[in-house]
Amino acid sequence: MTLAVLVWLRLPNRERIIKSRLHGLAAAISIQPGESQLVRAANAARVLDFFTSDVAFDLEGINVPLRDHGDLREAALAARASLREAEFQFHNIELRFPESGQAATAYVTVLGMLNRQTNSFARELKFSLRRVEGQWRIAEVKDVGGL
Repeated sequence: MTLAVLVWLRLPNRERIIKSRLHGLAAAISIQPGESQLVRAANAARVLDFFTSDVAFDLEGINVPLRDHGDLREAALAARASLREAEFQFHNIELRFPESGQAATAYVTVLGMLNRQTNSFARELKFSLRRVEGQWRIAEVKDVGGL
């Protein structure tokens, strides 16, 4: 009985997996000072792994349409080219799961600091996720509001 409980506690549940993926996304979109162009390009490509191929963004202040991996790749490369440094942290992650079990909604407080805190912000975002090929991927990002 004790062994079964220990095994169950060690198995990742969907909440832990999604939170881990979201924290991984925050790390992937962050830019370290002094990153080489090669590292910046590789990290921009890595960001795509967190999203579905038909991802949609509805973010206040973003006037460029982001509707798929191509748009997202171009935006990630442009951001990495124009910023010296960026740090993103995801806090207060609240998850909801519909009955299907193949989708989830995450409400997240995003803290961002760009170029050594000369431009910092906090936003509330809603991530709609779905399981694609065994991975939780973000299908939609919506702005819930600033803080």
